Amino acid sequence: MEYKYICLDIIPLSPFATEPVSDTFFGQICYMLYMQGYDLDEYLKDYENDPFFVISDFFPMGYISAQQMPAKPSEEINVYELAARKTLKKKNKLKLESLISGGSLTIEKNGLIKETVDLSESGENWRVIQYDVVRAHLNRITGTTLNEEFAPYSNIEYSYMAKKGEFYFRLYLYVKEGFDENIIISAIENIGKTGYGSKTSTGKGFFKVYINGNIKINTENKDSFILLSNTVISGMDKFTNKMYYTPVTRFGKHGILTEKGTPFKNPFVMATSGALALNVKNECFNKAYVGKGVFGLSHHKNAVSQGYGLYIPLKLVEE
Repeated sequence: MEYKYICLDIIPLSPFATEPVSDTFFGQICYMLYMQGYDLDEYLKDYENDPFFVISDFFPMGYISAQQMPAKPSEEINVYELAARKTLKKKNKLKLESLISGGSLTIEKNGLIKETVDLSESGENWRVIQYDVVRAHLNRITGTTLNEEFAPYSNIEYSYMAKKGEFYFRLYLYVKEGFDENIIISAIENIGKTGYGSKTSTGKGFFKVYINGNIKINTENKDSFILLSNTVISGMDKFTNKMYYTPVTRFGKHGILTEKGTPFKNPFVMATSGALALNVKNECFNKAYVGKGVFGLSHHKNAVSQGYGLYIPLKLVEE
């Protein structure tokens, strides 16, 4: 099987107040489509079986963090390799372009992935700077804080910079056949102009978009994959009995469309991007994505979250 993903580069123009991740970005794209006048209910009508789009995580400079793998029994590993394992864990980034073009993944006896690199020693290094910003609520009429007592509060913000060249996030997008991909790309561009995540009114979350064209995902002769999105992996045991992942619990919240009732969604668990599924069955590759849509999140019957994930199929090699 062969699938098409659209490749986008996201260039931050300001700090972000919300970390960019796939399921959060999915929600904001849907909100932007609604605000642009599209029939979102119609688009989501068959989302449980056939999503009209699936978005990946944001990958700094085109690198993904590799999942830590268990080492083989100690008698098969040199004792010096075990002693150096903590240092070797810094070598944990995979170049997505190399995975797509190479199509294979080699797992060494010490549990590390051969294709990983240590960015602290490479020229493609970048920095994510997380810091607290102290603010105070102001009354725009009186020019004073809203309370009698001075009550500042802090927000976490994220800034991104590259060691060489311009920093960018690599992003992958799947749009189902027959759906106009320009509708989704336009929504992403408009989010860049109005701001992603929270605190957009203070200038956070702005970016510009470059379209890098399409890439082909070929599943022929592949037996494993790496996830590119936060994904609900419930039911994946039908395709594999060997999967390594980091779980994350999502505590969602409705935006300004909530008119009544609690603004909070029910929590659910996902596997983060970078998760590895090994020795999967061929039928797992029948679609360009894995996972499922998440429903029943709140008192809003139409509430849905992206539990689907894009993936890169790989041929597993164990040393």
